[in-house]
Amino acid sequence: MISEAPTSRAAPWQWAALSVVAWIASFFTAFLLMAAARTLGLLVGDPFGLRVDLGFLLALHGLLAAGGVLGAGRLVFERFPLPDARHLVLPAAGLALAIAVELGLHEWAEARFGYYDAEMVCWTAGLSLALVALAVATFATQVAPRSSALPPLLAQVAAATIVALIALSNVGGITNGIEPESWPLAILVGFSAAYAVAAVVIGARRVSTG
Repeated sequence: MISEAPTSRAAPWQWAALSVVAWIASFFTAFLLMAAARTLGLLVGDPFGLRVDLGFLLALHGLLAAGGVLGAGRLVFERFPLPDARHLVLPAAGLALAIAVELGLHEWAEARFGYYDAEMVCWTAGLSLALVALAVATFATQVAPRSSALPPLLAQVAAATIVALIALSNVGGITNGIEPESWPLAILVGFSAAYAVAAVVIGARRVSTG
């Protein structure tokens, strides 16, 4: 956690703005690194028939973005946030869920349509990225001092709202019945909604209790 010390009123928002920039930059950095890995032959094929490259991309994106949160804290607060193990559990769960959703969505699309097309899965295509954003915002809330935790909490609420809306967009399909091949994805979408609620509740408690 960033040690509590007097900061300007603008500092938390500057930290939040830099963290958002880092989240965006981390995606493109992760994409370029994955492309370089494929070019160099470090990523060949997809064992077990899964798009493991997408899993690596999301994991790298989340890790780089979390590093960006720490780096932004160093620039703004002139000290590194110091996370410990308890700060990592909830963000790590969100990142793992994002990877599972992405892999599950591709598997479902392959089974249902024979190939993956973002237009066919509509809003659900963005669920994994929304989960990564939520995981990173949750990490920021966990490491923030109480006086600076409001901006990352608001980012948590925004990301959680997107996750919840995407999950709700799938309710219509559920009411029409769930095919056997759709159960794994349906469960993951349900877990995503539950994670969004839990992350915001825990983040709000973190802000209110310090």
